[in-house]
Amino acid sequence: MFAEPPFPFCPCWLCLGDFTCCYYVCGQEVPQTALILFTTHPHLWLSSGREQAVAAIRRYQREVSAKRPAVCHFTPSCSHYGVAALERFGLLRGTWLILKRLTRCRSTVPWGTPDPVPQF
Repeated sequence: MFAEPPFPFCPCWLCLGDFTCCYYVCGQEVPQTALILFTTHPHLWLSSGREQAVAAIRRYQREVSAKRPAVCHFTPSCSHYGVAALERFGLLRGTWLILKRLTRCRSTVPWGTPDPVPQF
């Protein structure tokens, strides 16, 4: 099994990402979860935090939200707002905007209240 550089579980880089060699050359035992991660999603660790957060929200939309009745009173929904905020502003500011939006979410808000992602 090989990984792409830089090899995060090999401090010496001599084994060029070969996990078996990594064990014998530098005595590093690669965690089993890392082996599964690299064999199933070899480039996942290269993606940014923003991309991983967007992927988590999309998975929530697909697997949880799609099977439940709508509960968000705002337009766009909180999950769509989250994706837009992350894509427009990045991980740090996008997460801050998502948290602010979730604190505004109350059952007293009328259905369909517009609350778009800020433009600035």
